[in-house]
Amino acid sequence: MDLKQLRFFVTTVDAGSISYASRLLHITQPALSRQITNLEYDLKVELLCRTHKGVVPTEHGTKLYAMAQKLLRDFNQITETIAEVGNDPVGRVALGCMDSVANILAEPLITTLGSKYPKLSLTFYADQTTNLYNKLVANTMDMGIVCNNPEIEGLQTSFILREELMVAVAGQLLRELPEPEISPEQLRELPFIFPPTQFFSAEGTTTLRRLAVKNIAEDVFAGLNIKLRILSEINAVSIVKRMVAGGAYCTISPWSAVYEEVEKGNITLKTIKGSRMFRDIYFCWPKPRPMTKATSTVHQVLMDTIKDLVDSRVWRHVSLDPDE
Repeated sequence: MDLKQLRFFVTTVDAGSISYASRLLHITQPALSRQITNLEYDLKVELLCRTHKGVVPTEHGTKLYAMAQKLLRDFNQITETIAEVGNDPVGRVALGCMDSVANILAEPLITTLGSKYPKLSLTFYADQTTNLYNKLVANTMDMGIVCNNPEIEGLQTSFILREELMVAVAGQLLRELPEPEISPEQLRELPFIFPPTQFFSAEGTTTLRRLAVKNIAEDVFAGLNIKLRILSEINAVSIVKRMVAGGAYCTISPWSAVYEEVEKGNITLKTIKGSRMFRDIYFCWPKPRPMTKATSTVHQVLMDTIKDLVDSRVWRHVSLDPDE
């Protein structure tokens, strides 16, 4: 077993098919299949389940995939760290970001990094907080932007900003709610849709909740003696936004997730009378992974970009001070 075989295996899993992976790796399909077969022979286990639709990792393959990703990233970091001594930052950096924040942050961040640091290659993952935590704990991602701050062994966190959560409505529902604030009584009757509840558990920790907007809203509304009328949970933010804009449903949302729809007049954000909801956004990275010049540069550009978005009021209803 060698690094080339591991790289071929990881690329094949990512591609989902041997034919596509062979094109990415610029080798023939038989040669790639032979490399995977040799790896399976060396490890004495089946690593890939081959179907007419492509390939998926077996249980052994999934375990190897996570370990191989970490090993390849550590190997690449050796050459990148040496190469950047005294020079501009170079190499790959993997940054994960929760979907709603990625909606407002991804484009300006990637554009700035591309123009200022052309030798940097950023892999940007937009995903749910739980999936980002899993990648960070597995040490397969350099850094993440996540919701809330559960204490997870092996991770370090630093506060970025506090973001207000509001009721997003449109169409007929908006016409039935003419006031800028929604009363608790009105909330009881509203038809809500949400992305699903997120749970996370890691070795050495108990199960953690409050990783989704829905969880925060339920806790706040419980204090108002209100039970949310949740009609559906949908695992796609884009679908939730489209359905809310249609006027038949509402949701709880930060500005970052729907700012384009609000500016176009397709969705309106309203606060709740007598109560406010917030979530805290944190920068997070694995403790075992040292900051290189490349990761430190991405972090600095990230923080500068966020401050510019807030100062220019592109990103609204937020505070950079955790005590505000």
